[in-house]
Amino acid sequence: MKHLFVQILPIIWLTTVNGREWKTFEVRWNVPTHQCKNWSEIQKPEHYGILVNDEYKFYGNVVVTLYEEKFGLYPYYKNYSNLSSAVNGGIPQRANLTEHLLKVENDTINAIPNENFDGLAIIDYEKWRPLYEHNWSTKRIYRNASIDYVKERYENITQENATSIAIKEFNEAAMKFLTATIREVKRIRPKALWGFYGMPFCNYSAGINGTVACGEVYEEFNDRLKPLYMEATALYPSIYLPRRNSGAGGCLYVTSVLQEAKRCAEKLKPSVPIFTFIGFEYFPLNLTDPFYTEQDLFNSLHRSFDMGIQGAIIWSTSKDMANRCLSIGNYIRDHLGPEVENLKKLSEICDNAKTNRITANYTHEPLCAMRNGLYKYCHKINKKWDHSFSTSIVSTSTVTSKKKAK
Repeated sequence: MKHLFVQILPIIWLTTVNGREWKTFEVRWNVPTHQCKNWSEIQKPEHYGILVNDEYKFYGNVVVTLYEEKFGLYPYYKNYSNLSSAVNGGIPQRANLTEHLLKVENDTINAIPNENFDGLAIIDYEKWRPLYEHNWSTKRIYRNASIDYVKERYENITQENATSIAIKEFNEAAMKFLTATIREVKRIRPKALWGFYGMPFCNYSAGINGTVACGEVYEEFNDRLKPLYMEATALYPSIYLPRRNSGAGGCLYVTSVLQEAKRCAEKLKPSVPIFTFIGFEYFPLNLTDPFYTEQDLFNSLHRSFDMGIQGAIIWSTSKDMANRCLSIGNYIRDHLGPEVENLKKLSEICDNAKTNRITANYTHEPLCAMRNGLYKYCHKINKKWDHSFSTSIVSTSTVTSKKKAK
């Protein structure tokens, strides 16, 4: 999930998706900071136009994220190396769909008591991926368990035949489970924008080799998952950045993920809005140096804006939050807020020039961290990027030294 803090940006274009008109780039706070009661006004995200749940509640009036351990009877393994650690059957083939949907109904009503809730509602089911072939590395346990499930019912079956049946059964059961789940929540809270976290998928290595695209394998996966995406009323990709992806590589990664999300959204009729999950801290969390660099903050924030998606959801863990409140508040004050002001300035410049947010040509090498000369973002928008400006990366050391000099 990158960080955005946009004051209801008076944006330059209007688009209609899913029957709604989106005039602004929306940023929503999905961080469990209800313990942070001592923030000053300028440490609060809403001071910069970020939409927050009342009292910073995790389940609120603006955004709700529902996790696998507590939402429905989602099948998964607690321990990826232990087949005896199955919860709710472990694999979708063994799930009790009837009981699951009954619990989904109760859980949805409890999490979203307002029948007219029209905010963002995200189902966060991540333990396994909807396609058998997509479960590799630690998730291979779902392949092995699926094959074992076949062998339990077919004595003396060959490994090859068991695998073939397992693939078919897993894919069908996974799609049925997820489709039934999202249909049920849409029935209960029909005005909410429902979707699954982290979908559409993209490879974590996107952008590392200098290209701007998710791998062909992932595009194929997403095309096969189109029936599931058609059930969603919003797409919720994720563009968290690890440290190794900082700078230009991070910008390329963000561009790749959002480009794939837009490709998938454009295939849906009607089209659906895209809200990307963003972070402002690196994971695994290092409490001594947790926050995004200036480059990563700028690149993730501005690329999301530039590419014309509807908004962003800022996320972080609840781990040790009581001890993190002060540093998070200071980061909002010192970094997120100023970055929002830069984005507002860009918006005003483009507005005065009567141009749109840049949503074309993003397969070309993207402008990354170009804080100086913002007008060039909007100059002759229908022409290709000026390559001499496209690699202008602001160094963290330069930004830091300027702040210290003030």
